[in-house]
Parts: sequence; structure tokens; C-alpha cells
Amino acid sequence: MKRLLWLLLCLPSFALANVITLSWVPALAYTDGSTELATDIGSSTVQYGPCSATTPLTLASVTGTFTAQGGKNSAQSPDLPAGTYCFEVTTNSLLYGPGVPSDAISFTVVVKIVPGPPSSVKAQ
Repeated sequence: MKRLLWLLLCLPSFALANVITLSWVPALAYTDGSTELATDIGSSTVQYGPCSATTPLTLASVTGTFTAQGGKNSAQSPDLPAGTYCFEVTTNSLLYGPGVPSDAISFTVVVKIVPGPPSSVKAQ
């Protein structure tokens, strides 16, 4: 029913966890061409998992989901282990239910390495 223009931003968060922030431009029309109002959007669901080996890129299987409530156009993933993931977003209309998924994008989560704690700390 709706189509999203996909992903303007895909940035790792500044926390030590492997959390990424996805953002997108919400659909402006239904598949019949009629205008979709921001107030028609109940939520957007992000699905993620391994990428297909095909072109165009698709989500091979769903490992998990997370949600942006209302008309918000961004959401943060749960803490993800290092690896390459595909992400797709679907808008959920209050009037018509789930829409058409966005095109998939790929993002590689890298293990964050930080120095270990100091040892043998003494006060004199």
C-alpha cells in the first residue's frame, strides 16, 4: 500500500554497544496515488537479518525487528553482534495496515575495541 524512500542515515551510535540508527523518508502516497497524511502512519517496522546473494539486494530471512512509533522516521536497533545485516522498513497505516517494504540496504557492524581497565592502582 505504501512505499518508503529508504535510508538517509545509517550511523553507529556513540555508545559502546553495537546499536545503529536508521532513518528514512516516509511514503507520501499510497500505491493508488492518493495522498498519505503523516497522521495516517501508526508506526514503521524495521526488519533485519542476513542479506540475499541476489541483485537487487533483499533480506534473506528476518532475524529481528524494531519499531518507530507514529510518524517518526528513525529508530535504533537493538545491540547487534558484529556482522553484515540487511534492513528493510515497512510503514504501518492506521487505515490500511502494513505497506510495501522499502528497498533493502546493507550495513556492517564492526566490533568496537577499547582499552581494558588499568590494574594495580595504588594510593600513597
